[in-house]
Amino acid sequence: MSAGLPLAVDGATLRFGRTLGRGGQGEVVEVTGHGAGEDLVAKWYLPSVRLDAASLTRLVAWRRSAGEPTRAAVDEVACWPRAVLLRHGRAAGVLLPRVAPAFSLAVGLPSGSRSQVLRELQYLIARPELLSRRGIADVDLATRLRLLGHLVAAVSLLHTHGVVVGDLSVKNVLWSADGGERVYLLDCDALRLSGTSPAVEQPNSPGWDDPAFPGTQNQQSDRYKLALAVLRVIARDFHTRSPDAATAVLGRDHLPLLRAGLSRDPDARPPTSAWLRPLRCRAEQLTER
Repeated sequence: MSAGLPLAVDGATLRFGRTLGRGGQGEVVEVTGHGAGEDLVAKWYLPSVRLDAASLTRLVAWRRSAGEPTRAAVDEVACWPRAVLLRHGRAAGVLLPRVAPAFSLAVGLPSGSRSQVLRELQYLIARPELLSRRGIADVDLATRLRLLGHLVAAVSLLHTHGVVVGDLSVKNVLWSADGGERVYLLDCDALRLSGTSPAVEQPNSPGWDDPAFPGTQNQQSDRYKLALAVLRVIARDFHTRSPDAATAVLGRDHLPLLRAGLSRDPDARPPTSAWLRPLRCRAEQLTER
């Protein structure tokens, strides 16, 4: 439970290592000497990021107040914030668990060398010929369907606890098929608890917007984006929004579920848990062949 960490930690009391990555909201760096009992990283926000310190504190406190079974289940699938980071007495970042090595892979570079990158959802969507050019092993359809099932289960778990995921897209979902399929959600400092404002802006990644909610995020938009992820992983197409692209895999029995999930009418979209059985059954059928 992030033992030894208060809800807010003064960054001046920590030791930092190398920079692990930079993005539109800030940078992620190694942290040492925190005494929390798990590997942590610091995400420092850019000065331009509008940070709601109260909402970020509520995210941290929610996890700590959850029962052990809930906390363990959430930690398994989500990079949930561990503590607010302070700089000069003001909230300026967040401490997060370090992503496990299983969620990374080596890709080939034009120079001929290889580089370790996060195993993002995009590598489940990309076609075999593109993966081959980057030296990345492909996974079979049954495995991709089981991984989608794990993604559905992760989002369903968060929805059960009143959480809005928001930016569900190719960069914020990690996966692993080494020693059993798993998924892991990133950018969880942008998650929103029901009835609260997000700590930082919940953006729409390009091409992953919900036409029914162009300017906001909610559990209904999560349902749309989850259906879009199912479609694009099955069709191996980064841009399609046509349910017909998944007909050959889902079959006529399950195509109505996909159409409903992608409906412009939010009330027509089924709960995320409705995907669990169809994906599992279709994966089992493919495995038994």
